[in-house]
Amino acid sequence: MAMDQVKFRRPVTAGDQLISEMVILKLRKKVVKMQGKAMIGGQVAAQAEFLAALGEKE
Repeated sequence: MAMDQVKFRRPVTAGDQLISEMVILKLRKKVVKMQGKAMIGGQVAAQAEFLAALGEKE
């Protein structure tokens, strides 16, 4: 997994409910590129682009 363009917008503390929203930008056979953000109470806490390899289900 790789992360690019990571930005931390506000601190996260113990007890915060963190909600992740992801959008797929590119999907190939074994690799997916996504853009996502982590939200706390409707405010963006962090955002980044992710690159991940997909594996076989056992």
